[in-house]
Amino acid sequence: MNIRNTVLTTIVLLALPGVAHAQSQWGLMGSFSPEWRTPPALAEKLGGASAEASGQDITIGFVRGRAQGGDWGFSFTRKRWDDGSGASDTELDCTTYANGCFAAGDAFSTRGVSVTGIEVHKYMPFVTIKRRAQIGLSIAGGVGWVSGQADRITAFPKHVATDPRTREQFATQVFEAEQVEAKDELFSILPIAKLHLVAAGIIGPHLKVKVQSGLNFPGTEMVSFSLVYLF
Repeated sequence: MNIRNTVLTTIVLLALPGVAHAQSQWGLMGSFSPEWRTPPALAEKLGGASAEASGQDITIGFVRGRAQGGDWGFSFTRKRWDDGSGASDTELDCTTYANGCFAAGDAFSTRGVSVTGIEVHKYMPFVTIKRRAQIGLSIAGGVGWVSGQADRITAFPKHVATDPRTREQFATQVFEAEQVEAKDELFSILPIAKLHLVAAGIIGPHLKVKVQSGLNFPGTEMVSFSLVYLF
């Protein structure tokens, strides 16, 4: 009886560190993307005939997970748009008027624009190498609210005369500019979507550093950095 109790006690004591290590912990996380940029093909589908958008991204939040495993959590994020990001949907008409080609359409560019929102994220490691490194996938989704200004320019030809003999028409190019709220051009609420391939370094039982790359809607990022600290 004593021998059995001794064996059981030994097994429990040996298992305790593994159990504690396997338990999930709460923690804090922060990530920074020095640059996201919308690929031309995607920008055209989002914004018109030609478009360009870029900026930076910072995220701070809470996580629940393990240093040797994955984690999930929720965060506050702020995506800043570079001034001058925008789209142009204009066409050039060279046949209607006898005195040249004229542009018609709209264009806008951002000024002081950012998207502030909340997101839920999950990191799933595929493999852990010698308890010091991981390769995995990170996904996130949420919503953000748009703030800032946009400059909208509307171009159109203005008819000025008609030749009575040839009936040819003549025009002058007109550009009208106005300042509007960015949400009127980009929608007041934008979806947040991220999909990253992640390489993580496990510094210790409480600290993990991640380097990641992938989708950061409405663009992609070459690299971003993330730090996770577990209590």
